[in-house]
Amino acid sequence: MRILLVDDDHLLVEMLEEYLGTMGYRDISTAYSAEDALQMVDDQDVPFDCFLLDIKMTGMDGIELCRALRERRDCRTAPIIMITSSEAKEHMPAAFEAGATDYLKKPLDVVELEARMRMAMLLVESTARESASREALQSLLQDAPEDEDRFDPGEVPSFSDVEGLFDYYYLENKLLKMGEGIYAMSLVSVQIRGFDDLCHQARRKEMLALVRAAAAVITESIPKRGLITSYIGHGRFVCVTIVRNRIVPRLLQARLHDRFKLHHHEGGQTAAGQVTLDVRAISDRRVLTAPDALSLLKKEIKAAHADQGGKLPPVNEEANRIFDRMEAPTKGREQAGS
Repeated sequence: MRILLVDDDHLLVEMLEEYLGTMGYRDISTAYSAEDALQMVDDQDVPFDCFLLDIKMTGMDGIELCRALRERRDCRTAPIIMITSSEAKEHMPAAFEAGATDYLKKPLDVVELEARMRMAMLLVESTARESASREALQSLLQDAPEDEDRFDPGEVPSFSDVEGLFDYYYLENKLLKMGEGIYAMSLVSVQIRGFDDLCHQARRKEMLALVRAAAAVITESIPKRGLITSYIGHGRFVCVTIVRNRIVPRLLQARLHDRFKLHHHEGGQTAAGQVTLDVRAISDRRVLTAPDALSLLKKEIKAAHADQGGKLPPVNEEANRIFDRMEAPTKGREQAGS
């Protein structure tokens, strides 16, 4: 696993390198400022798998760096672990909003560091397996006979080139890591009308193009700040914004209608013909706790996959296993200390 460690404290960097080395992590690059880190990321030939960022640095801080990394295609799903002092812990909600995956507290605890790195490794391996499975499936289907070249409505393809679109596990992980309390949130669902029927009429490549076009239009139509959009299958997207400005479904639907029509005019029509994107509020509440938001999203996924017995997408099942395994050492320590 390729790790980029970013901290302006040279002593802490050396200490972390030594700790990580004893755990078997040898491929470690270091940067002493956010600006140098971004330059290293932009110049890299092989993407970094994981990032450890100090929150408080001179110049661009760790939260700004985290946000900048998430804007880069190769860094969109990589685990980002923030390093924070007790004084800076209050900034973690903002860090999670910027795309952080987890955090470490100073002074560093070796057991906690090992647990966090194990979680990061599991996420990296899970993402790699998911990507390999999708590529293998797409390769097989490209050579399929014409009558078998159909898109499975429940499939959840990944479009890493669409800015603002993330796999569902990333969204779930973000909500799981948010602190206690209530947050200004908007949760909406965007559905490609008649999607399952369209899958029987159009070729696989056309349906993939349709889902990608819808994803691009959705992410372009909602302000990027605090937005996470995930495709959950059966032509349905879930959009979560963690900002005060609320998404108004009817206004968003009108905006999507105009932009999607323009997108089709510029990019060419698919065999699906005229397509409508329906927008619906998942919750009318202006503020939500993270667990409440997660519960609502899981219900939305079950509804989307109702014809498959409410089965969650494979990536979510994998994420649940990861978090269960990650929490086991922590629970063990808590029980031992009680």
